[in-house]
Amino acid sequence: MAGEIEIFKMEKSQDAMKIEELKRSLAHLQNHLAEPSILKPPAGHSDLEKNLKTETKYLRDELREQERLQEAKMRLREQENENRSALHLEQEGKELQEKLDEQETVISVPSGRAGRQAPASGEGRCKATGSSTLGQVTPHPPGQSCDRFWLPAL
Repeated sequence: MAGEIEIFKMEKSQDAMKIEELKRSLAHLQNHLAEPSILKPPAGHSDLEKNLKTETKYLRDELREQERLQEAKMRLREQENENRSALHLEQEGKELQEKLDEQETVISVPSGRAGRQAPASGEGRCKATGSSTLGQVTPHPPGQSCDRFWLPAL
């Protein structure tokens, strides 16, 4: 990205020099046209004057085109920067989503219960209902209690 910025700066500098050169040429031609000609014939335009007017028009058009191109380059650079920013935000969003998914996975598997060994005989039964608690992940319905849970090893 730093290389692209340097390239853009060089292009901008070159464009600015070209614009200045065109402005100087245009000013020179306009001054030349404004000077009264001693040998100017009384009627019609001389070939030189016609050529100068043609060249002046060409330089004005060239100047406008260079300015238009420079503005287009600036808009393009701005759009590229916006696209890079949007891409960066999208990547950050994906990374954050992945971290969130990882945290949700860790939270959904309680760390203290996973991988416990089966209780000795007589254990693993709910004292309130007498039912087996082996393999249960959730507590009993309201009103019933059990003081231990069993999660199979993953």
